[in-house]
Amino acid sequence: MRKWLLYSADWRSISWRSVSLRRMVAPAGVPLLKLGLLAVKQIAKPIANRAKVAAKDSAAFKGAVVWVGRSLHRLTIQMGRMADGKVSLEYITPLREEAAVDRGAEFVSELVIYSIAASTTIYEFTRQQQARSAAISAVLARVLTPIPPLQDKKKKEKEAELEEIRIKQEALANERRQ
Repeated sequence: MRKWLLYSADWRSISWRSVSLRRMVAPAGVPLLKLGLLAVKQIAKPIANRAKVAAKDSAAFKGAVVWVGRSLHRLTIQMGRMADGKVSLEYITPLREEAAVDRGAEFVSELVIYSIAASTTIYEFTRQQQARSAAISAVLARVLTPIPPLQDKKKKEKEAELEEIRIKQEALANERRQ
């Protein structure tokens, strides 16, 4: 249960009412969607392994993967030295090409996994936010529907009574003429 700030129709009184999100959001497709997103996350690892193999074997990607692997090596060495309180080195011996390819391909693999996980998480979050905002809008629309003022109701009742009296008077007038 969540508490929502609800305004009444006359815009003067404010009240907190407990509104169940289950009533507000239809949970019909939620289990299937979550199951689908879980399947996408499970498929991410084989996709990442394929990207890793492609990065190792492809001549076009090899230069980029070697650069990424060597950059990660330099960054790891420098961060380790800074964590130990030592000064950073001006020159770090670069990794051999095979080791740089392995490290860069592993980075590409992890990047694929994290990007798929992040995209599914972002998608699920935005979908839930849209469902919540639609539910809140529906509740607010229901609560804030204008209620006809009491004076208009009384005015219509008086007009109806006057119309009945006029009809009765006409009926009496017609009886007298006959």
